[in-house]
Amino acid sequence: EQIGTPLEVYEYPASKFVAGFIGSPAMNFFDARLSDDGTKVEYHGTTHLPLENGSVPSHGGKKIIMGIRPEHFELVEEGTGSMHIKVDHVETLGADTLVHGHLDEEHSLVTVRLPDIHHFKKDTLLSLTVPLKKLHLFDIESGKRIGK
Repeated sequence: EQIGTPLEVYEYPASKFVAGFIGSPAMNFFDARLSDDGTKVEYHGTTHLPLENGSVPSHGGKKIIMGIRPEHFELVEEGTGSMHIKVDHVETLGADTLVHGHLDEEHSLVTVRLPDIHHFKKDTLLSLTVPLKKLHLFDIESGKRIGK
């Protein structure tokens, strides 16, 4: 599927298969759509995330798969994030905490890896953001990476 150093494969997986295979816990995948001009990822109807590395006009207006690694989510002040997770359960690993839950109202399963120890009760709503350069986009039909 892909030849490269472990870091190259981790940071720029050539396909959804590679992205899901490399990293632990595995990458989260979500159904999304590119804006008609290919400059933004539209998720959950109302969330529009601008692309960090320019546009992908070749896929403008098409459904895609958006991938986010668990460790790339960032916890932000309540109500300010671009994504919100409803907590199902928490695994405290010592240096890190894994939060398992559902994203937004679509009930997409998601795993978030947060640094340090966190104690969240079931059904707590967490506000999260993701650095735009950490988004991974894949063609919904071929599974191949879109853009850089």
